[in-house]
Amino acid sequence: MDLELELANLPQDSRDLLIEMGLNNNSHLINVEFPDFNSSDKKDLFDLYCKIKHKDNENFTNLGEGKYCNASSDLVLCWPPTPANTTAYLKCFSEFLGYKYDDRENASRECLWNGTWSKSDYSFCWDITEEPTEENFFTTSTIYFVGYTLSLVALSIAIGIFIYFKDLRCLRNTIHTNLMCAYILVYALWIVTLIVEQTFQTDMVLCVILVFLLHYFHVTTFFWMFVEGLYLYILVVETLTRENFKLRIYATIGWGLPFVFVLIWAITKSFIETDSWVGDYLARFE
Repeated sequence: MDLELELANLPQDSRDLLIEMGLNNNSHLINVEFPDFNSSDKKDLFDLYCKIKHKDNENFTNLGEGKYCNASSDLVLCWPPTPANTTAYLKCFSEFLGYKYDDRENASRECLWNGTWSKSDYSFCWDITEEPTEENFFTTSTIYFVGYTLSLVALSIAIGIFIYFKDLRCLRNTIHTNLMCAYILVYALWIVTLIVEQTFQTDMVLCVILVFLLHYFHVTTFFWMFVEGLYLYILVVETLTRENFKLRIYATIGWGLPFVFVLIWAITKSFIETDSWVGDYLARFE
């Protein structure tokens, strides 16, 4: 379709966005916001913008000699028209999703023999986002520490109330207590992990044990939330079968199933990944 005809058929909001992109000279399309466009419309509009942007560079395409790839976008960069069997190079983006990249390097995309684009190669676009400083780590860890400590105190008081008052002892409150215990174990273990990480950084066995337990107790919180919902469902809907669901069944779901899943996860990790996964996992809780 002729470029002028494509522009004439565009809705007004698309034309306005094209004008804005042109005024801002957006060669890095990742910085353009599309509040009301789906992915297909976005791709079509990007491709059209690329054709307009590289309209003056298409002289060789009018000679009728050989195949070539049209100006096109990959939703990140705007690639110029390129002869077949040729690799196009563009500067890397300087920022993507809040991360900074080295824009001194180049991204590449090959125009294949049949005039179609291959997949873009961004392997040289290195993430140069600065690592958190020791001061930032200390501040963040302190906030976590205070928050988890307050949660531990509040949860401990709640459990104490359930245990002290005999009138509150029932299956429903026992399930509540187990859920709170799961959270207490997660928060307490996080504090222990933080201390151990600062004191015994080279003890890999201890780190693996802590990661396993931290992951296990973290998963149990979700399973006990599921048990809470299951109990309410049985209480309201399956009233005739609620007597068959004893505490041991709920405990098996809340404490037993997470152990099986986390054990499978740990065994799989030990075979398919290196030791670095331990540090990566601990970093999620910092």
